Amino acid sequence: MPAADAPTRVAAVATAAILKKPEKKDGKFVAKTIEPIKIILSDVKLKSIRRLVDSKGYNITIYLPETINSKEISSISKLDESIMKEIVSSSHKWFNKEITHDELLEMYSKSFCAQSKTISVIFTNTKYPRLVYNNKNLETVETVIEKLRENNNFKKCIINVEIEYHGIYFYADNTKNKWVVSSIDITDISNDNNNEWINKEDIIDKLNGDISAFNHKMGAKVLELQKYINELEENKVNINKMFLELKMTPSNNIQEPLNKINRLLSCQESKIGNL
Repeated sequence: MPAADAPTRVAAVATAAILKKPEKKDGKFVAKTIEPIKIILSDVKLKSIRRLVDSKGYNITIYLPETINSKEISSISKLDESIMKEIVSSSHKWFNKEITHDELLEMYSKSFCAQSKTISVIFTNTKYPRLVYNNKNLETVETVIEKLRENNNFKKCIINVEIEYHGIYFYADNTKNKWVVSSIDITDISNDNNNEWINKEDIIDKLNGDISAFNHKMGAKVLELQKYINELEENKVNINKMFLELKMTPSNNIQEPLNKINRLLSCQESKIGNL
């Protein structure tokens, strides 16, 4: 693996062990990384900024445009896969119990959410991140947050961020990977009249998400309607079959099958009316 300050855009994920043996801390197990893993993300958007419970920083949710960060997203996904394999293979040594891959899938929270295209990271002074705003160094994370929140400035900025993987927390029934901001470079473009390329990227990514959601919803609706149509067809066959049987039934025994046919016809009319 390259050193932490190696001039590579995406740090290679180690093929050897990634995590140290977990240690118990405050009711949870914490497995730290053996060596730092850093990834640089370009032109990201901030979806949310929340202060940490201990007030020593912030949890920020970062939206990653896929067309720009496809390699980085792939690296994060591969890292998740490597970590999961390591947990499964080391579970007996770490926790004195075997954890299967299926069991881990139930509790493992992946770093990158493919549905929302986001990743949650810690932004805190305690990790001494490099802070740059309009080519000027800033002293504290709070100053950066204040500038971003001012008039919703974070919506009008080009934000490039380097994140560093610090390890994983094991709770009773879930896990959480810890990513921390190691560097952030922000350029305010609110006064730039020539920023169509940025807006276009946002529009394409949002449209892609909207279309994917529509396709999913449409597919589910088509399946639902097909099931409904199949029920109507089945009822039609049953009604015709029962009618043929009714014609062959003696007159003194037709009341019960007649009632069944009438009930089915009424039900069928109701189903057709609900389409």
